[in-house]
Amino acid sequence: MPRPTTQMLTDIVRARLQRAVDAETTDLIKQFDTRITKGDHLAVDQLLNASRS
Repeated sequence: MPRPTTQMLTDIVRARLQRAVDAETTDLIKQFDTRITKGDHLAVDQLLNASRS
């Protein structure tokens, strides 16, 4: 599976939350993207769970 882009992650979170993505969630998405770019093995559901907090 190809690595998701920041835009793809934003779209996934927006669809799951069913609302616009706020600044705090945008920062979380950017941190997640940075970590997977560096090689961390993270699942998108981890991002979704963190974004609901």
